[in-house]
Amino acid sequence: MASGYLDNLISTFGGAPEGPDPSRLEGLLEMARAEVEQPSDELLGHIQRMKDRVHAAGQERQGHLDARPGELDPHVFSLIEANIEACRTLERSLDGFHADPGAVILEQLEQDARAFLESCDRLSELAHSSQPICPGCGSSGPEPSCPHCEVDRLIPDPEGAERDFEQVQVNEEFMAVFNAYTRVINGQGGLAELMQALQPLEFSLLEAQALLQQAVEQAPEDASLPPLLRTVDTALDGVNRMHAVNENRSTRELNEGWSQVLGGAAGLQKLIPRHE
Repeated sequence: MASGYLDNLISTFGGAPEGPDPSRLEGLLEMARAEVEQPSDELLGHIQRMKDRVHAAGQERQGHLDARPGELDPHVFSLIEANIEACRTLERSLDGFHADPGAVILEQLEQDARAFLESCDRLSELAHSSQPICPGCGSSGPEPSCPHCEVDRLIPDPEGAERDFEQVQVNEEFMAVFNAYTRVINGQGGLAELMQALQPLEFSLLEAQALLQQAVEQAPEDASLPPLLRTVDTALDGVNRMHAVNENRSTRELNEGWSQVLGGAAGLQKLIPRHE
């Protein structure tokens, strides 16, 4: 669903931090109020671009909904459906103002914009929930595991969709953890699968840590060893953070942990000379 759909709704269409920003609804409406009697070509251009963006957003969200028929929690489904309808209504109002601007259509446009942003707020509340929700169907409840999807409920990470992980070539142990982590995030697998995948990687990192600690003691003058040891330590810290999600149920900690694990893989790749 659920994580990719819910993130960044307000950041895309929310209010401008200062002054009228026509790329955001609040800023665009402020410009429209100032020019309602005699709209400039610039304003009408901004209206058209916003209409195109809202149309694209509605199409994308409808695609998310159509791709998961019958899989979403009914409450979440109704919120998304309402948001899509709000997109369509707002698109019609923007089109109406572009075709025949005036005070009457502006009033309707403002009403429809408020309804759209309110529907985004209701969805955003799920993305910012302090209670665990199912990453597959979006349901919440007292059970740690979703009865419908049979995966672990997790506290969402509102910034999850913004994360841009480094592209790194990794070995099979790192890849197994990545695959299990991705399945958990997408609501396709459980934490038990991830914990199992972490074990071989953790053992390898612990072995590397012990060998590097011994090497540092035996050759303190070798400047290449401490950075390698710090990199392995960072990856192990990430593994421990991912393990802790069994208790804290935090998607943010899961993402941060994987970021550290991947950072460790990238660091090792850069620090260890390649032998062709």
